[in-house]
Amino acid sequence: MPVKALTILLIILMFSGTAFAGRPLITDDANTQGKGKYQLQIGGEYSHDDDEGVTVNKKSITVELDYGIKNNIDLIVSSGYQNFQIDNLGNTSSPEGITDTLIEVKWRFHEDKNGLSLAIKPGIIAPTGNYTKGLGGGDVRLGTGEVRYRLYLIGTKEFKHAAFHLNLGYLRNENRYDARENLLHTSLAGEWKITKKFKIVGNIGVDTSPDTDSCIDPVFLLGGFVYSLSDRIDLDLGVKRSLNDPGYNLIFTGGISIKF
Repeated sequence: MPVKALTILLIILMFSGTAFAGRPLITDDANTQGKGKYQLQIGGEYSHDDDEGVTVNKKSITVELDYGIKNNIDLIVSSGYQNFQIDNLGNTSSPEGITDTLIEVKWRFHEDKNGLSLAIKPGIIAPTGNYTKGLGGGDVRLGTGEVRYRLYLIGTKEFKHAAFHLNLGYLRNENRYDARENLLHTSLAGEWKITKKFKIVGNIGVDTSPDTDSCIDPVFLLGGFVYSLSDRIDLDLGVKRSLNDPGYNLIFTGGISIKF
């Protein structure tokens, strides 16, 4: 596989591993932590892709810290560590290291008694990963050695035993790989409470392909569950896969969320 094609494959793998608030969902919710409150999320992920003789296995750990600046405004910082095992037609490599760092602000500007909340979330991606090794990623795509920017519009509708979340996003993907620079994200997620401590979650979405040679945008589907050990601690597991050719084969994810 040509170098550009392998790079684009890694970009897709990185972005398909996106992790927002409300693990293990990709789609974020419009909720905020509350003034002076924190949420720490630690997640592990394993993904596998096999495409035209190139096999890519990725293991990563992502850490995200949310802090409530005001009741309706959060500051969010996330980064992580990742390891790749790449077999490119018999040529193997194992790049590993820290990811790029994502800094965001979530502002919930609307909330009503009918359970509808709306928020916007601008963010900046700092190139702290070693892009010469192809590192960056986590939830912010392949490291490029460039500062990138993104903006998300988030909607949440809550019911007695369920909630639905919609995300519309834009990423200015500055890069050195001849990949697309203007990328869009659309996703929808649902949560269903089975018991007070257990809920199942589902997620579907589509992203603009960063590959300028492709006219097929990757579509993903995710399913999982969340178990609450207490009011402050949640455990989660999820499985995600691609619904069309440009994506990854399978991603397994699990983690913990702690409020304090």
